[in-house]
Amino acid sequence: MRSGLPDRVVGTGTCGKAVRFIADDGVRLDGILFRESKASDTCIVYLHGMGGSMISGLTMAIAEAIGNKAALFTFNNRGHDSEASAWKFSGRRRKRVRIGVNFERFEDSVNDISGAIRCLRRMGFERFVLCGHSTGCQKVTYYQYRKRDRAVMGLALLAPCDDYNLNRRSLGKKYAKSLAECRGMMRKRKGDTLLSYARGMSAQRYDSVIDPKRVEARIFDYEGRLAEFSKVKAPILAVFGTEEEFRLMPVKKYLDILRVKSRSVSFSAAEIEGAGHSFEGTEADVAEAVSSFASKTLRR
Repeated sequence: MRSGLPDRVVGTGTCGKAVRFIADDGVRLDGILFRESKASDTCIVYLHGMGGSMISGLTMAIAEAIGNKAALFTFNNRGHDSEASAWKFSGRRRKRVRIGVNFERFEDSVNDISGAIRCLRRMGFERFVLCGHSTGCQKVTYYQYRKRDRAVMGLALLAPCDDYNLNRRSLGKKYAKSLAECRGMMRKRKGDTLLSYARGMSAQRYDSVIDPKRVEARIFDYEGRLAEFSKVKAPILAVFGTEEEFRLMPVKKYLDILRVKSRSVSFSAAEIEGAGHSFEGTEADVAEAVSSFASKTLRR
């Protein structure tokens, strides 16, 4: 539900503009727009991963690499940090809601991205490249699967790991019990109960990761059908570091599976030599891959 409050620039600086906008369900979020030139109508929208934030080495490197070819908008989606709060507006009313990775509902990421794109449209942008890191990959893929947004010219997926199988294997013999506990708490409307064995996540948040009936778990289940991913038609770039610490198979195999499953008009892949999950120390290489992908996509 929209609040009727305007999206607005709340501050400017030499590095970018602070932008406050309203997600489709009324939650207020903050972001930063990096824009060297107003000549471009294209913006890369960056989605950070679990517990991340809008500013990182990756966002700064991408902003520098893209230069005046496009803008970069990075924002704190409702999965930023472990726990946080935000205002949620409904008409003239507002209330505080709990967000952060421990409490977010993955499916709400569509509201975040849709709200960001609507705000950027009002600022004059017409074309978008969605770029996600880690869980941000699931979020941008789910958005495009749901919306089939024609203004989205491509998806850049940075470290699209298999959280479902990673957690299932980590739990081992405790997996079935943990899944049953999460489902039981949700049935009893206790989904916000925090679980010590789930890195402090709430029951409903952890269920989203380990329950194959939930879309977040399915999207990059590399042993599954990848049904949602395969329905995305926009061009896709998938990037892994060769030293990805959360891999369950060689990263080349991940990329091969994505290539086979993809039905996009164009699929490309890149391996960043020596990079881990966060791409620390190799941000410039990742940024160049994203910049090159965006440039080629926009020429189509």
